[in-house]
Amino acid sequence: RRDGGDFLTLTVGAAWRGVRDLFRRAGIDTAELDARIFAEAAFSMDRLTLVNRERDPATPAQLKSLEALAARRLKGEPVARIIGERGFWGLTFKLNDATLVPRPETEMLVQRGLEIVGPLDHPKILDLGTGTGAIAISLLTEFSDMSAVVTDLSKEALDMARFNARRHEVIDRLTTRQGSWFDPIEP
Repeated sequence: RRDGGDFLTLTVGAAWRGVRDLFRRAGIDTAELDARIFAEAAFSMDRLTLVNRERDPATPAQLKSLEALAARRLKGEPVARIIGERGFWGLTFKLNDATLVPRPETEMLVQRGLEIVGPLDHPKILDLGTGTGAIAISLLTEFSDMSAVVTDLSKEALDMARFNARRHEVIDRLTTRQGSWFDPIEP
């Protein structure tokens, strides 16, 4: 407390750096990045705004949100799962409980797809077990004449793939089918 009896105000910058330091002490390799991502979410700021407003006072609601995000990370939950989205192929994909987190090494499949279908006219692709739709949607954004059929056992995963396809404006070229692997595909 200060002499006046009111509580000291924690700034945005001090709050996220405190989380960074907590993550470092916990041995989290990506402590600074994780803390910044959580601060961006908790304070509803992008990276530049976070830097420019680091001396602004943090509200109790913002601090509570940051604390909740940090607590989940300290329990070992992945950042993308906590935030509910992940970057992949320069795009952002929303996640839900029915989808896996798109992995950076999977971008090699998109690269290989570009090489294979590049010379084709009106290519069509099939993505089995699509989850978020990251592979098919990434390819669709690269080729305006491509179409894709994606399958997944989970209705919730297909809902997320459709959401991501709308987000990236390729929904009109994406067909979803629920079922196991090739089962929902007509001969």
